Amino acid sequence: MADKKVKIFIEALPLTTTKISGIGYMLKSLVIELASNKAAKDYEVVLFVPKGAAKLVRQHDFTGIAIAELPLHQRFVTWFNFLGILPPVDRWLGPGVYLFGNYTNYPISKKSYSMTFFYDLCFKRYPELVEPKVRAVLRKFAPTWLARTDLVLTASDFSKKEIAKFFPASSKKISVIPGGVDGGVFYKRRQNETESLRKKYGLPKDYLLFLSNIEPRKNLERLVNAYARLTPETRDKHPLVLVGGDGWLNKPIHDAITAARAQGCSIVQPKEYVVDEDLPALHSGAVALLQPSIYEGFGLSPLQAMACGTPVLSSKTASLPEVTGKAAVYVDPYNVEDIRDKLEQLLTDNDLRTELIRLGISRAKQFGWSKSTDDLLRLIKTARIPEL
Repeated sequence: MADKKVKIFIEALPLTTTKISGIGYMLKSLVIELASNKAAKDYEVVLFVPKGAAKLVRQHDFTGIAIAELPLHQRFVTWFNFLGILPPVDRWLGPGVYLFGNYTNYPISKKSYSMTFFYDLCFKRYPELVEPKVRAVLRKFAPTWLARTDLVLTASDFSKKEIAKFFPASSKKISVIPGGVDGGVFYKRRQNETESLRKKYGLPKDYLLFLSNIEPRKNLERLVNAYARLTPETRDKHPLVLVGGDGWLNKPIHDAITAARAQGCSIVQPKEYVVDEDLPALHSGAVALLQPSIYEGFGLSPLQAMACGTPVLSSKTASLPEVTGKAAVYVDPYNVEDIRDKLEQLLTDNDLRTELIRLGISRAKQFGWSKSTDDLLRLIKTARIPEL
């Protein structure tokens, strides 16, 4: 390895959309850190995508990162992969370590080594909360993708246990690479920045923040119902701001929002897409981040909020306690009254808020992308990689 750099090929399809998801954000953060991490000096990082998609990856302006294209367009790559006739992709790109960041992986030859991220098992644990087409694909192909990868990566010990429970044949090849937060980006922003952000997106003062796609597992319907049960005075003082794209299976959620507004609740949804560069100011301007999810493989938004000095209300289920530790107010996600009571407590107990801010800033410092990248490189270094 001293004579020749090992290539790390990263399948970059999650980075080809205009509005990248949480998975895309985690993948992008790892790529940026790999480009500057001193421990990566013995490796060459290559992002690869289907034919014609390289220009979409270049929009992220990665420095020192090569981009390669497969000889097939995305629809053919997907179809051939589903049909089981896609050739090993290292025949086109060459041998190396192949990192697949979003459940799906492709065949590789015995000359290479593959690692595949599985962030959670919601499609197995709570299939009713997953978009039907995605659920069908994961149910059908997840066993194949897990079986043919050399190493399964996930972002929390919780998800590691979930994968081992539902796919015991893969239990001995699962490793945890936790998500991170960039302390040089996510920190408490000054009032002029938060005021500028409010004006840009038309947000009210002293808002409560919900940051996620509007989909069932985020538990927004119960959150809205709990918010509606606060006193009118409290609601008037702290409007609820919902930031995120429209998801799936969410008619009951929209009905709850409509009903709450009819009751006099101030629930605001920005008309513009909130870009990643504005997230630190968005978190900093919030009175609290509300994350009462039913199921999460990791808690990226709570981590970002804590780094910005914003208190967090979180579910006591899945991976969230693993991320937030003692730095959150925990709720039973199925109990509307508990959510209401804990939200009331968070808004009225100043000593609690002060303590949560202190604990949250300290907790967030334990999660850095440099550590995540070091963990990833350590796994690569100790892996039995053929011919490399």
